[in-house]
Amino acid sequence: IEERYRAVARERDTSAALVRTAERERLAREMHDVVAHSVSVMIALCDGAAAAFDRAPDASREALGELS
Repeated sequence: IEERYRAVARERDTSAALVRTAERERLAREMHDVVAHSVSVMIALCDGAAAAFDRAPDASREALGELS
């Protein structure tokens, strides 16, 4: 009975560890996606502001203001 109890406890611990690992991986993927999207938006705003700076300085300032 004690051996079975220890085996069940090991299985429970292993299962809990797998759940924690899966959740960490899910959070890491989600954070990666959010950060990658934010960086892409910042690059697009900078590129747009640089391209329009001479023609539309107010629009450029507005685009740069979106970065903060």
